Amino acid sequence: MIYLKWCDFEVFTLMNKLKKGLLVLQKLNNSGYKAFIVGGAVRDFLLNRNINDIDIATEANVNDIINIFYLIFFIW
Repeated sequence: MIYLKWCDFEVFTLMNKLKKGLLVLQKLNNSGYKAFIVGGAVRDFLLNRNINDIDIATEANVNDIINIFYLIFFIW
């Protein structure tokens, strides 16, 4: 378990970067599904590197995700 000091500026900056990912986690959790940030974002956080993208693993299946996030914008 990693404990963060909320007053720490670096943690505040990190939380801003993770905000969208955390909103996705919250939405999945509120819908009854477990969800976790995984992959490079976790590695980069632990190595104090810049986080470029966030991977999320969840037990929700594709249809569940479509129902939860029924409005999706694709940016190419």
